[in-house]
Order: sequence, then structure tokens, then C-alpha cells
Amino acid sequence: MTLEYHSAIYEINPHKKIATRITFDGYNYTLLPTQVKLEDLANLLSKMQKVCFHEEAAERICKTLKKKKDRTIIVAISLGYLNGTTDYMDFVDGGSATVQIAKYDFIEFQQPWINEVCRSKMNDSIPLGKPVNIVIEMIEIYIKSYLMKESNVDGLYLYVEKSPEHGNPDFLIKYYEKIGFKKMDYEDDKWYYMYKEIIKTSSKRGNNESILSSIVTSKKSKKNSSALSNNDSLINNDAIISNNDSLINNDTALSNNDAIISNNDSLINNDTTISNNDTALSNNDTTLSNNDSLLKNDGKTKIKKTLKKNKKNIKKTLKSIKFSNYK
Repeated sequence: MTLEYHSAIYEINPHKKIATRITFDGYNYTLLPTQVKLEDLANLLSKMQKVCFHEEAAERICKTLKKKKDRTIIVAISLGYLNGTTDYMDFVDGGSATVQIAKYDFIEFQQPWINEVCRSKMNDSIPLGKPVNIVIEMIEIYIKSYLMKESNVDGLYLYVEKSPEHGNPDFLIKYYEKIGFKKMDYEDDKWYYMYKEIIKTSSKRGNNESILSSIVTSKKSKKNSSALSNNDSLINNDAIISNNDSLINNDTALSNNDAIISNNDSLINNDTTISNNDTALSNNDTTLSNNDSLLKNDGKTKIKKTLKKNKKNIKKTLKSIKFSNYK
């Protein structure tokens, strides 16, 4: 039986009293809530600290998360679950840590400090992972991705209590040295101070299970690939737009051609109409000419008839005259 670990950073907002999940490539996180109240996050950390520190600390942790001076900026958690688990509080193994931004006299600028590192094994009878290593890894990624861009942050700091009620400081120092921390020259009566340098461009891990530089490079490569893909899409879009413009121009040209053809058709129709009109006029002229001919013929007929009639009248008149002279 193996556990499935779900891991994320929770960014603290003391004003709204909520914590918001931040995730990274390569880490499963689906069982963890996207957003959680600070009281609920304090209860989760308190459940873990009952195992590692043997104390009920929900109220103290909640007050720490809400502090505005030397405030807690993030909580990192990695929790192991049995198959079929649906409630994020039902973990059987886990690691956690908080990170504060603080300035001490022996450092020049304010820096991120890891605090309350906790490993809570609920069940030792099953194979367990390394959740504290995962927690430190995610914190380093967060510092590179969020804190080192526009600040004087140069690494990750922590302190180890010299005379803790629970735990062995020598064991802790050796453990932190294995994952890249170095003991600082400065110390006081209560604390040892340790520091791990974080380089923006490359970071080779010690005995940790993954290489941060490959994770960061992978993320950058994905972003660059996405950017190139977007540029290609833009180029393709420009080509499509250009083609569309060409099609629009072609449509316009075709439309103009159609208009020209239509006008030509109209002109042809006009020519036909004119031709028909000319034919009609010619026909009319012929008809008029025929009518004139008819009129002329009618006139001649009437004249002939009149002449005949006049001849008859003349003959009658001559006969009358002759008859009158005879008498």
C-alpha cells in the first residue's frame, strides 16, 4: 500500500483572513482546497503539530497567521492520503512549514525565514514518502517565482532552537545541511541560524528527490512554447485575415464585374429596344407611306369620279344648249 501525496503553497491574506492555494508543475494537489479560512488552516497545522511538537496550537497558529508585523506570507504543506480519501483533513502522513518575511540585525535586508517545520507520521506501518523535502522544494520554487523578481531576497533562512523541549538540534542541523543549508557564523544564546543560497538561473539540489532547475526550466519552456504557439497563431490569423481580405476584394471585383455585366446587359437590352423602336418607326414610316399611297389612290379615284360626273354634267349642259338653240 502506497500513499498519494498532495502538496501546495497557501498564500496568506491577513486582511481577508483567508489562504489561497498556489500550485506547481510536478506536484499533485487536487485533494487540497483552492481557498481556506485561516482558522481552518490553523486547525490543520495544529493537528500535525500534535504529533511533531506534542501540543495543541490552533489558537497560537491562528494568531501568528493574522499578524501584520513580521507576517507569515505562506504555509507549505504536503499530505499523504490512502486511496479513496476525499477529505483533505484525513491524511496519514504530512510535512508542513510556515515562511515569514523578517529583518534581523545581522542581515542587510529582510529575508524569508522558514519556521515551524513539522513532520507528522500518523501511521508507520505503511511505506511513507518525504513530505518535508517536498515542502522545502516548493518553498524554494515560490521564492524563485515570486520573491526574487523585485526584491533583495537572496536565499532561504531558518533557525534551530538550541535547547528544544522536543527534538535534537544536532539531528536537525545535519538534516538541513543534507538539503543544502549551511550554518551561519552568527548565533545567539537561544538559536542557531542557517542559510541556503538560491540562485535564479540554476540550482542543483543535494539529496532531494527532484531537481528544481529542471522544474523551473520546464515551466519556462512551456511558457516559451506557449508564446511561440501564440505567435504562430497570430501569424496564421494574419494570413487568414489577409486571405479573407483577398476574398473580400475578389468578391468586390466579382460584384463589380456582375455590375458591369448587368450594365452591359442593360445596354444590350437598350440596343435591342432601340433597334425595335427603329424597326417600329420604320414600320410606321412604311405604314404612313402606304397610307399616303392609299390616300393618293383614293384621291385619284375621287377625281376620276368627279371628272366623270363633270363630264356627264357638261354633256347634259351641252345637250340643253343645243336643244335650246334648235328651238
